[in-house]
Amino acid sequence: MDFSEIIYEKADRVATIIFNRPQALNAYTPTLGLELKTALHEADRDNDIGAIIVTGAGRSFCSGFDVKLGAQANKAARSGQSRGYSEIHDDFSYMHRLGTPIIGAINGHCVFMGFAMTLFFDFRFLADDARYGALFSQKALALEQGAGWMLSRMVGLTRAADIAISGRLLPPQEALQMGLVNRVVPADQLIAAAREFARDIAHNCAPTAAAQAKRAVYRDLSTDFAAAYQASCQDALKQNQTEDFKEARRSMAERRPPRFPGR
Repeated sequence: MDFSEIIYEKADRVATIIFNRPQALNAYTPTLGLELKTALHEADRDNDIGAIIVTGAGRSFCSGFDVKLGAQANKAARSGQSRGYSEIHDDFSYMHRLGTPIIGAINGHCVFMGFAMTLFFDFRFLADDARYGALFSQKALALEQGAGWMLSRMVGLTRAADIAISGRLLPPQEALQMGLVNRVVPADQLIAAAREFARDIAHNCAPTAAAQAKRAVYRDLSTDFAAAYQASCQDALKQNQTEDFKEARRSMAERRPPRFPGR
């Protein structure tokens, strides 16, 4: 597929998706959302890809939904010509159903929908000069995309309420201390750090095992321990039948790095 609002690159078992609307601070559009979803699914199906990086071109990761398109959608909804919001927004939880780990390399402005989107990545690397925060309440907007559900599970109720209600920009080091992001990196080293981390996963983790671990983490958010335990036992039985498992055992016996086939 040819992309118009993202750039899709592959190298060294890592796919990189770059939001490519720098003139608009990578403001979100339905086209950008569809292209992101398409690229993520394409990378997830590719056995030559072991990790995915998402970042933004220029001085912004994503500044939120494109204001002009949002106004048009609201006008159409008021006139009964469309369903408005539900036609132009996506449910980012689809990212949790992909097996390939997703790493956000969050640069510059990352607010509103951009902020909400990053909550559904598996890892978040934040530039030390990033402007990162929900902002919704400060502009009389609703906290959207299920961000409240994710925030309370990521950082706890007290901090989630702070982030959501105040809408304030979070100093990068505070976001790190909260557990909202995995690393804070000097801005000029952000992509290099994300790529190093992505390559480590892509080359050293069995794709089937990484996908199982990711699936278990998000599945278990909504269940009790007994159910999670039983599901993990079933996962173990299935994982022990994979070619990745067999290759791990062969590589240990032969004292060489594994060459995981991803099945």
